[in-house]
Amino acid sequence: MSVKRLLLLSGVAIALLAVLYGCTFGVTVQGRIDQFMEDLNAASRAEIYLNLDPSLADYNALKDPLYWDGWFPLVAGDTPYSLLSQVIDDSGVTTATVTADIDGRATFGGQKALVVGLVQVGFDWMISTITLDGFNVVPF
Repeated sequence: MSVKRLLLLSGVAIALLAVLYGCTFGVTVQGRIDQFMEDLNAASRAEIYLNLDPSLADYNALKDPLYWDGWFPLVAGDTPYSLLSQVIDDSGVTTATVTADIDGRATFGGQKALVVGLVQVGFDWMISTITLDGFNVVPF
């Protein structure tokens, strides 16, 4: 057997094993939502924009941590934000939607409806839209 054929068969075998054992490449829909929530609860919102689709027209404006503080008040030592009744619809090939209620800090004002739209960018799922109680957070 030639080296070229052996390498090809090895590559196919590795890919097949990865699929069979649930190995994923990149960031999954749930992984992106988890990272967004972790960044939302961080002491600084300086990296929250990294969860967003870089092709968004207002991507650079969304890098400002103060923008996020306006929608999701940051109060040290208060209850962290959490998602309740989360439902993922990833039936689209390159799009997905996560619907949930979000609750957290006292200054947030109680549970609110959250809808997050995601798009697949390469191997990673990135946030393309966020709606909070019917108001557009991303894009604004």
